[in-house]
Amino acid sequence: MKIAGIDLSITTNIIVPIIRGDSEVIFECCIIESYDDFDRLCPAPEAPKVLRRGDSAPTPDETDKDYLEALEAHSKKRVAYMFIVSVEPTEGLTWDKVDLANPDTWEFYENELTEAGFNTVHMGQILQGVMEANGLSDTRIEEAKKRFLAAQRAAQSQPSSPTVES
Repeated sequence: MKIAGIDLSITTNIIVPIIRGDSEVIFECCIIESYDDFDRLCPAPEAPKVLRRGDSAPTPDETDKDYLEALEAHSKKRVAYMFIVSVEPTEGLTWDKVDLANPDTWEFYENELTEAGFNTVHMGQILQGVMEANGLSDTRIEEAKKRFLAAQRAAQSQPSSPTVES
Protein backbone atom coordinates (compact mmCIF):
# COMPACT_ATOMS: atom_id res chain seq x y z
CA MET A 1 0.00 0.00 0.00
CA LYS A 2 1.16 3.51 -0.76
CA ILE A 3 -0.10 6.95 0.21
CA ALA A 4 1.27 9.96 -1.70
CA GLY A 5 3.93 7.69 -3.18
CA ILE A 6 5.18 6.48 0.21
CA ASP A 7 5.40 2.71 0.64
CA LEU A 8 3.68 2.10 3.99
CA SER A 9 5.05 -1.44 4.32
CA ILE A 10 8.54 -0.04 4.91
CA THR A 11 9.11 0.78 8.55
CA THR A 12 12.21 2.16 10.15
CA ASN A 13 13.32 1.30 13.63
CA ILE A 14 14.06 4.00 16.17
CA ILE A 15 17.65 4.02 17.42
CA VAL A 16 18.17 5.02 21.06
CA PRO A 17 21.80 5.59 22.05
CA ILE A 18 22.44 5.48 25.80
CA ILE A 19 25.71 7.09 26.84
CA ARG A 20 27.33 5.42 29.84
CA GLY A 21 30.68 6.93 30.70
CA ASP A 22 33.00 6.44 27.73
CA SER A 23 30.78 3.86 26.08
CA GLU A 24 27.38 3.77 24.51
CA VAL A 25 24.68 1.15 24.35
CA ILE A 26 22.38 1.19 21.35
CA PHE A 27 18.77 0.09 21.71
CA GLU A 28 16.75 -0.50 18.57
CA CYS A 29 12.98 -0.12 18.85
CA CYS A 30 10.54 -1.48 16.28
CA ILE A 31 6.83 -1.19 15.68
CA ILE A 32 4.66 -3.99 17.04
CA GLU A 33 2.61 -5.13 14.10
CA SER A 34 0.23 -7.34 16.06
CA TYR A 35 -0.88 -7.84 19.64
CA ASP A 36 -2.33 -11.28 18.88
CA ASP A 37 0.30 -13.06 21.00
CA PHE A 38 -0.34 -10.65 23.86
CA ASP A 39 -4.10 -11.22 23.67
CA ARG A 40 -3.58 -14.99 23.59
CA LEU A 41 -1.16 -15.01 26.54
CA CYS A 42 -2.89 -12.32 28.54
CA PRO A 43 -6.62 -12.08 27.84
CA ALA A 44 -8.40 -8.95 29.02
CA PRO A 45 -10.27 -9.31 32.29
CA GLU A 46 -14.05 -9.38 32.20
CA ALA A 47 -16.24 -7.47 34.59
CA PRO A 48 -18.44 -9.64 36.77
CA LYS A 49 -22.10 -9.70 35.83
CA VAL A 50 -24.70 -8.52 38.27
CA LEU A 51 -28.47 -8.50 38.16
CA ARG A 52 -29.72 -5.06 39.11
CA ARG A 53 -33.23 -4.23 40.18
CA GLY A 54 -35.34 -3.52 37.14
CA ASP A 55 -33.00 -5.28 34.68
CA SER A 56 -34.17 -8.38 32.87
CA ALA A 57 -30.65 -9.84 32.50
CA PRO A 58 -27.30 -9.52 34.28
CA THR A 59 -25.02 -6.72 33.06
CA PRO A 60 -21.27 -6.19 33.56
CA ASP A 61 -20.35 -4.33 36.75
CA GLU A 62 -17.52 -2.14 35.48
CA THR A 63 -17.19 -0.48 38.88
CA ASP A 64 -16.24 -3.72 40.66
CA LYS A 65 -13.06 -3.18 42.69
CA ASP A 66 -11.46 -6.52 41.74
CA TYR A 67 -12.25 -5.95 38.07
CA LEU A 68 -10.69 -2.46 38.14
CA GLU A 69 -7.55 -3.85 39.80
CA ALA A 70 -7.35 -6.64 37.21
CA LEU A 71 -7.81 -4.07 34.42
CA GLU A 72 -4.95 -1.97 35.80
CA ALA A 73 -2.70 -5.05 36.07
CA HIS A 74 -3.62 -5.98 32.48
CA SER A 75 -2.68 -2.48 31.28
CA LYS A 76 0.70 -2.70 33.02
CA LYS A 77 1.35 -6.06 31.37
CA ARG A 78 0.46 -4.56 27.98
CA VAL A 79 2.99 -1.74 28.45
CA ALA A 80 5.64 -4.24 29.57
CA TYR A 81 4.88 -6.47 26.57
CA MET A 82 5.09 -3.50 24.21
CA PHE A 83 8.47 -2.53 25.68
CA ILE A 84 9.94 -6.05 25.54
CA VAL A 85 8.76 -6.83 22.02
CA SER A 86 9.67 -3.40 20.67
CA VAL A 87 13.31 -3.63 21.85
CA GLU A 88 13.75 -7.18 20.48
CA PRO A 89 15.77 -5.98 17.44
CA THR A 90 18.46 -4.66 19.80
CA GLU A 91 21.61 -6.53 18.86
CA GLY A 92 22.79 -8.92 21.58
CA LEU A 93 19.91 -8.20 23.98
CA THR A 94 19.05 -11.15 26.21
CA TRP A 95 16.90 -11.09 29.31
CA ASP A 96 17.71 -13.07 32.45
CA LYS A 97 14.33 -12.81 34.19
CA VAL A 98 11.95 -11.84 31.38
CA ASP A 99 10.39 -14.65 29.37
CA LEU A 100 8.15 -13.52 26.54
CA ALA A 101 6.12 -16.74 26.83
CA ASN A 102 5.35 -16.01 30.51
CA PRO A 103 3.28 -12.86 31.23
CA ASP A 104 4.14 -13.12 34.94
CA THR A 105 7.74 -12.16 34.08
CA TRP A 106 7.14 -9.23 31.74
CA GLU A 107 7.21 -6.53 34.38
CA PHE A 108 10.71 -7.65 35.45
CA TYR A 109 12.17 -5.71 32.51
CA GLU A 110 12.51 -2.57 34.66
CA ASN A 111 14.39 -4.42 37.41
CA GLU A 112 16.71 -6.02 34.86
CA LEU A 113 17.51 -2.67 33.29
CA THR A 114 18.16 -1.16 36.73
CA GLU A 115 20.39 -4.08 37.70
CA ALA A 116 22.29 -3.60 34.44
CA GLY A 117 23.07 -0.02 35.46
CA PHE A 118 20.42 1.92 33.55
CA ASN A 119 18.90 4.77 35.56
CA THR A 120 15.40 6.24 35.27
CA VAL A 121 16.55 8.78 32.67
CA HIS A 122 17.96 5.98 30.49
CA MET A 123 14.77 3.95 30.88
CA GLY A 124 12.74 7.03 29.96
CA GLN A 125 14.82 7.47 26.80
CA ILE A 126 14.30 3.84 25.82
CA LEU A 127 10.56 4.05 26.56
CA GLN A 128 10.37 7.21 24.45
CA GLY A 129 11.98 5.25 21.57
CA VAL A 130 9.43 2.46 22.06
CA MET A 131 6.57 4.95 22.02
CA GLU A 132 7.98 6.73 18.98
CA ALA A 133 8.45 3.46 17.06
CA ASN A 134 4.85 2.55 17.78
CA GLY A 135 3.39 5.91 16.79
CA LEU A 136 2.57 6.96 20.34
CA SER A 137 4.80 10.02 20.56
CA ASP A 138 2.69 13.14 21.05
CA THR A 139 5.56 15.28 19.81
CA ARG A 140 5.94 13.32 16.57
CA ILE A 141 2.18 13.28 16.00
CA GLU A 142 2.00 17.05 16.52
CA GLU A 143 4.97 17.64 14.17
CA ALA A 144 3.35 15.48 11.47
CA LYS A 145 0.06 17.34 11.88
CA LYS A 146 1.81 20.72 11.50
CA ARG A 147 3.68 19.57 8.38
CA PHE A 148 0.45 18.27 6.85
CA LEU A 149 -1.47 21.46 7.58
CA ALA A 150 1.39 23.65 6.30
CA ALA A 151 1.46 21.66 3.05
CA GLN A 152 -2.32 22.02 2.75
CA ARG A 153 -2.11 25.80 3.25
CA ALA A 154 0.73 26.09 0.74
CA ALA A 155 -1.24 24.13 -1.85
CA GLN A 156 -4.32 26.32 -1.33
CA SER A 157 -2.39 29.58 -1.55
CA GLN A 158 -0.75 28.78 -4.90
CA PRO A 159 -2.64 30.32 -7.79
CA SER A 160 -4.05 27.85 -10.22
CA SER A 161 -2.40 27.88 -13.62
CA PRO A 162 -4.29 29.84 -16.24
CA THR A 163 -6.06 27.94 -18.94
CA VAL A 164 -5.70 28.90 -22.57
CA GLU A 165 -8.83 28.90 -24.67
CA SER A 166 -8.61 28.23 -28.37
